[in-house]
Amino acid sequence: MRKYQASSKGSFTVGKLAGTVVAAGAVLFAAPAAMAFADPLGDLGHAVNQTVNQVNTVVQGNVNGANGILQGNVNGANGILQGNVGGGNGILQGNVNNTNNILRGLLGLH
Repeated sequence: MRKYQASSKGSFTVGKLAGTVVAAGAVLFAAPAAMAFADPLGDLGHAVNQTVNQVNTVVQGNVNGANGILQGNVNGANGILQGNVGGGNGILQGNVNNTNNILRGLLGLH
């Protein structure tokens, strides 16, 4: 009776197949294990990025709000100054008219 023995000279033996399966399993399970450690770092990085973005949004809102307030103050001040100039012009015009009327009356040019 003949005995059959796996040859070590063959291109792909049972031993090599078993070694390949074990190595493939180690690689397949190593990636999820590494991800388990990497995920918290990814979550932390994501949380930090979100916090930075929220702070930037608040700061941008404050800048925009301050710009709006300053713009309102400038517009308001311009309106007040314009009113003062307009009022001053009216007063000056009234004074000129009154002076002209007084001079006409004095000179008999009425």
